[in-house]
Amino acid sequence: MRRLAILNSRAHRTFVPAWYAVFSRAGSLGRSPLAGAFAKVLPLAGIKDAALRKPLRDGVFDRETLDDYLGWMRDPEGARWVLHCFSQYRVPARADLAAGLGDIPCPTAIVWGTGDDYLRTTIAE
Repeated sequence: MRRLAILNSRAHRTFVPAWYAVFSRAGSLGRSPLAGAFAKVLPLAGIKDAALRKPLRDGVFDRETLDDYLGWMRDPEGARWVLHCFSQYRVPARADLAAGLGDIPCPTAIVWGTGDDYLRTTIAE
């Protein structure tokens, strides 16, 4: 590898407890043999909608763009894919990842959005 860019990377041990709970539950449901049934009744698009209320209010995007982004999640098949994605998402801290950061042998750029309400720049620092 000659160069590496890290873009708003998942930050272990930095989520607030409520987000750990959401991600843990979504992962467990996605790994369940009943994931398809859960996808039919869970408000997955509603959870994303709630998470994006502030950027919507701040004018980062408009309601039409948000509805276009979330629309596929409102369909049971789309919701099943959301759960499938989260089925591989693990929230426990991974000390092995943090321990290896200093061993990256190539130039590395860390790019972080200063307006990210969920993963603040202090995490990148």
